[in-house]
Amino acid sequence: YEQGFILDPIVLGPESTPADVLKIRKDHGFSGIPITDTGKIGGKLLGLVTLRDIDFLDEDQLHKSVTTVMTPFDSLVTAHRDVTLSAANNIMQKSKKGKLPIVDDENRLISIISRTDLKKNVQHPLSSKDKRKRIVVGGAISTHADGWERAEALL
Repeated sequence: YEQGFILDPIVLGPESTPADVLKIRKDHGFSGIPITDTGKIGGKLLGLVTLRDIDFLDEDQLHKSVTTVMTPFDSLVTAHRDVTLSAANNIMQKSKKGKLPIVDDENRLISIISRTDLKKNVQHPLSSKDKRKRIVVGGAISTHADGWERAEALL
């Protein structure tokens, strides 16, 4: 896959709750979470939950199944696993969606594309990337005594 395809997204299962989504948002900074029957990538896609789905829930609703608030599979815009990044981008622009789940012939979740990630790639085309086209960062340490402590913190 080219850059833009998230191959290891955070995925939840049907037993998860909107409170779980809020925790993911707090810990990771995003809230567009695919829901699969197994709670893992490769499971059958049941739906997608976003901040818009949970933003105005009452406290008691935060502990119900995420399936009660998610956008169900039948209402999602998805793409087949053989879609190109360019075609996926076109689908996202036309549908005005922030996430595009990529599924196989049996609607198992293969990956997901985020509009935010696509925009970052356009804004920073020369960023350093690993062999899977993920953005990489570097860190520097000194040769002084505190260098080992800093090196451990970088790992």
